[in-house]
Amino acid sequence: MKGAAQINNMYVYVLAKDRLIPYPRGGSGMMESKYKTIYRQFVQKIEQETLKAGASLPSEGAIMQEFCVSKETVRKALALLESQQYIIKRQGKESIVNDRSRFNFSVSGITSFKEVVEQQHLHATTEVVDLSIVVGDATAMRYLGVSADEEVYRLKRLRIIDGQRSILDIDYLLRSKVPMLTREVVADSLYAYIEGPLHLTISYAKKIITVSKAGDEDRLYLQLPEGSYVVNVQSFTSLEDGTVFQYTESHHIIDRFQFIDYQARRTI
Repeated sequence: MKGAAQINNMYVYVLAKDRLIPYPRGGSGMMESKYKTIYRQFVQKIEQETLKAGASLPSEGAIMQEFCVSKETVRKALALLESQQYIIKRQGKESIVNDRSRFNFSVSGITSFKEVVEQQHLHATTEVVDLSIVVGDATAMRYLGVSADEEVYRLKRLRIIDGQRSILDIDYLLRSKVPMLTREVVADSLYAYIEGPLHLTISYAKKIITVSKAGDEDRLYLQLPEGSYVVNVQSFTSLEDGTVFQYTESHHIIDRFQFIDYQARRTI
């Protein structure tokens, strides 16, 4: 099956080295042809590890000279490489090759696991470990502020990426805001259900990232040895009315992820 292609509206995906490689579909115009040429050549170098993770790409000026193109064309090619997770652009510096053995998670955005999988073209599945209605749960009472008699969904999902157990997500959700959850819904996309059939707007989230020793559940579901550590991302997610409807602990295997954020300096 090597070399087999799949097509969608924007990209042709070619299977190579057990990975689906996205290439932009054909169109018109010299600029489009040139930026695609630049994109393909850098993808080939990265996939063949001629350019290794962490290596710097040539400067925009050097790429302009090599391909005899304008700065706009170079920037369009680099933007496409960044959107497909091949490079990390750095303000005022050369772009660097992304470590594609790690998975990128945005710190500042609110993105579902399904959206991350689709954006990064990962081979991933979700196993629903637990979906229960709990009352008087200490974690829910502490982080969601519910009363001792208020019903809350407790949800545990194991994320398997490229055949490896990679993330254990533990969620607590207000049943009053997110009713009628099923295993089919949470195995697919919780946020698609919330924003679709429930017509709710997810507004913002506070996140806390720590490194902690793996607990019993981490070792069980992620198959980690005694003494291992995980990256724990705590999220407090709110609806547009300000209600914190979801508390999440997302436990990541420590050597498979990098968390990305982009910030601009502001003088005071």
